[in-house]
Amino acid sequence: MREYLQMTLRIWKMLTLFIVLTAAFYFGLAWVDRQQANFHRYDEPGGGAVRVSLQQPAAGRGNFENRTWDFWARIFEFLRDGE
Repeated sequence: MREYLQMTLRIWKMLTLFIVLTAAFYFGLAWVDRQQANFHRYDEPGGGAVRVSLQQPAAGRGNFENRTWDFWARIFEFLRDGE
């Protein structure tokens, strides 16, 4: 009977420790989230806007072979980027 009570006490200690540490972790994450919410991540750039990419029209869109090549090129690009 004594061993049963000791084991029950140990289980309650572990459960209490788990609950306390889980609550501390949760409130720590909530605190970090509140701190990060005040930052303006999408501010206007200081200078003029910069063009990042240039869209070029694809040559031969009417040709079936080029459309097939474009399809496979896009599939391979999709797989290469890991999407």
